[in-house]
Amino acid sequence: MKKTLLTSLFLTMLIPQIALAAWWNPISWFNSWSFSSPEKQEVEELRNEVNQLKEQLGNEEEDKQATTTEEVPIEPKEDKKTEAQKQEALIQAEQQRQQQIQIAEQEKRDQEEAIKQLEKIAEENILQEQIRLAEQKAYQKELERIEDENRLIEKNNKLVADYEEEIRDIDKEILNLQKDYLEEYKYQQTNPSGVFGSGALDSRLNSLTQEYDYKIQDLEFEKQDLYYEYQEKIDDLDL
Repeated sequence: MKKTLLTSLFLTMLIPQIALAAWWNPISWFNSWSFSSPEKQEVEELRNEVNQLKEQLGNEEEDKQATTTEEVPIEPKEDKKTEAQKQEALIQAEQQRQQQIQIAEQEKRDQEEAIKQLEKIAEENILQEQIRLAEQKAYQKELERIEDENRLIEKNNKLVADYEEEIRDIDKEILNLQKDYLEEYKYQQTNPSGVFGSGALDSRLNSLTQEYDYKIQDLEFEKQDLYYEYQEKIDDLDL
């Protein structure tokens, strides 16, 4: 096929050259004769050259058309796809696109679910922390209340101890007065010096008894006042 094309191209280029050659064209033999003027000869030569160029151009166009008609590219069969194959390829591409969309949506849902789980865990941790802080605060408050109560109890115990100690001191004074009274009473009975008659002795003993009774009564009043005083102090503690 290539050899025939090269041969045809070579002949189409060679034939015009032979046909237009001066030794082949008898008319051109008489161009050197001086039948006409030099100007006409130049014009005639120019016309001949133009005609030669036109013929060459026409031959080249024919050669090009012949080569283009002969050299029609033939597409290989394997490069051609049928309509069904194209349709199938489009369907597969669409399926792949849908799969990618589904994968992206699933990943988005998974991320949203993971975020929800993290938020839930964070809320639970915050709630647990709040509960822990509340319990710690309540525990601390309870400790403070117990400490305050213990301090009040200690103050109350101290007040009670002080009250009992003062009451004991007053009781000791009462006992001492009673002891002194008995001793003095016995002494007056056994040694009635300066006393004339039994009536005078009784009067003196009664006077002694009244004197000690007043002293003991004053101490009893003091005890009573002391009781009210300490009771008021204990009430102020607000146990």
